[in-house]
Amino acid sequence: MVLNSIEKSQIKYQNYTDQRSIIIHSQVVQIDQLHKYKILNIIPSFFEAHTFYWGDWHRTEILGKQRAKFISPLRYVYDKQMRFSIHSDAPIIPPGHMFLIWAAVNRQTRSGIILGEDQCITAFEALKACTINAAYQYFEENIKGSITLNKYADLTILSENSIKVDSNKIKDIVVLQTIKEGKTIFLKETNYASKYSFTVVILLSCLVSYIILILFFRKE
Repeated sequence: MVLNSIEKSQIKYQNYTDQRSIIIHSQVVQIDQLHKYKILNIIPSFFEAHTFYWGDWHRTEILGKQRAKFISPLRYVYDKQMRFSIHSDAPIIPPGHMFLIWAAVNRQTRSGIILGEDQCITAFEALKACTINAAYQYFEENIKGSITLNKYADLTILSENSIKVDSNKIKDIVVLQTIKEGKTIFLKETNYASKYSFTVVILLSCLVSYIILILFFRKE
């Protein structure tokens, strides 16, 4: 029904040559439907953490083992040279993109099963799905989505390099700093910063005490 509606709208509004239709929650899309996606230039957006939270349930109760392996078929879509994004569907789950990237790279369920290993993608490919591809969906690829000259300085500083770290540890990466249009809007207090602040307080206290003693003895 959705595909038919999009196809009809593209025929009716042919002057809008860059519609960028998006179908959210393309988890259980089938191959024949993906072929239609490509023809109509539809961008799928996948709730990738679905494989972790509900993968076991789909495997044993809903779709069966074979169909469940094709939930959120990121590798298939990527190999077909189709743009796609991944999203968290918050507040259904916490809005943590590092967890989404981990899920896309590992496709591990709650029970530890790898659900459709052939549909895993690399950390870099998953990162693009969260950044430049997402910006493209909203016609914002010229101002957001990558660290490039003349784009907004929107970026995050992470505790680890998600591309180089062990893939199983991607979900444990934390955001240290968030920068929006060149301005810091979030700064995580690290242990180093806490210790440094504590040291400064101690030194200042000692300095104040020393000054008080000097003034006291001068008065005497």
